[in-house]
Amino acid sequence: MATSPVTLVIASTTSTQNSGLFDVLIPAFGKEAHSRANVKVIAVGTGQAMRLAKKMRPTCSLCTIHFGRKNLLPMGTASTAAQ
Repeated sequence: MATSPVTLVIASTTSTQNSGLFDVLIPAFGKEAHSRANVKVIAVGTGQAMRLAKKMRPTCSLCTIHFGRKNLLPMGTASTAAQ
């Protein structure tokens, strides 16, 4: 019995999208998943990606952003950008 493809939604920053990272990762993931998954990347600014991931739970499967060292927060601390 064939399984329906799953859609994975990734909220990301435009710089991550533009870096070409997803151009490498998504085809490799597709091979591993034997094409049973569709991947949709939504590339926006950092704060917007965080808000989108929170708003779209559980539809959004992954949120990839980057922070400078000064922006790192202790575990369990909420960022104002994510609220």
